[in-house]
This record gives sequence, structure tokens and C-alpha cells, in this order.
Amino acid sequence: QKLVTLGSSDFAPPLALDNDKPMASILYKEEEYLNFGSSSSNNDSMPEYLYERPHVLTELSRQQFGQCVVLGLLNFVGIIWVHNAMMPGGLLELPSSRAGGRGNNAHLISIASLLLLKLLRVLRFYAGLFFALPFCRLVIVMVRNYRVEKRNQRRLNFVRAEL
Repeated sequence: QKLVTLGSSDFAPPLALDNDKPMASILYKEEEYLNFGSSSSNNDSMPEYLYERPHVLTELSRQQFGQCVVLGLLNFVGIIWVHNAMMPGGLLELPSSRAGGRGNNAHLISIASLLLLKLLRVLRFYAGLFFALPFCRLVIVMVRNYRVEKRNQRRLNFVRAEL
């Protein structure tokens, strides 16, 4: 079943309503939505002004989205790696006050070590939020797209009934 299209408009529908869309079409903006074919003159066609486009997670291109995910993963893995390396017994183990320092220096080293470990925990939390927040938004976008699809189907059924 073909639908009427608008060319390069943001409201232009895809050439056909397919329920088996890949997950990638919801994650980033695809090029196929930018260039549509000619409009159909079938009796099953729906006017373009009745079609509601599905939402996407981000306006990034496929390449930009991939780079963003890789950068986030490297950030998350790197923070965990550095945090584990600074823990007792790690490669970058921080000196403690029991390591035999002189009075004030031992206390300052202990405080600096504690602050650095707390900072790494905050950075690990931030790296986790980098994925958790878009995941929550993805769930919302999927629910909204389900509703958009149902509305489009009702409109199409209405148009068919009127013709």
C-alpha cells in the first residue's frame, strides 16, 4: 500500500506503512526519510497532511550516532578501569596515611586520595547516565511511535471508508 508523499517535507510519510521497521530507524535520522518517491494515485492513498511521522531518538546521522556510542563506551570503560587501578592493590594505588608519611603530609595525602576516589565515583555515575537517560528517552519514543502508528492506521482506515 502506497501513501502520498510531500518530497522533502518533515511531515512526508514513507512510501509504505511497514510494521517490520528495523530498530535503527528509531535511533537516528535516516537518509531514506529525506528523499521520497512520487505520490501514489491509488484509492488506498492517504493525503499527506493526514500522515504523522514517527519520532526518532536523535537528529544525528548514523555515523554521528555510532561515534557518540563508541565515545560513551570508551568513557565508561576508561573510568571503571582507572577507578579499579587506583583501588588498594591496583596498578596506580594511591598512598595512604599508613604508608609512613610525616605528620601533615600523610593527612593531606589521605584527603587527596579520598577526594580523587570520590571524584572517580561521580565520573562513573555520569558515564552511566550518558546511557541511562537516552535509554529512558528511547522507551518514551517507542511508546509515542506506537501511538502515532495507531493514529495513522485509524486515519488510513477512515480514508478508505470515505472512498
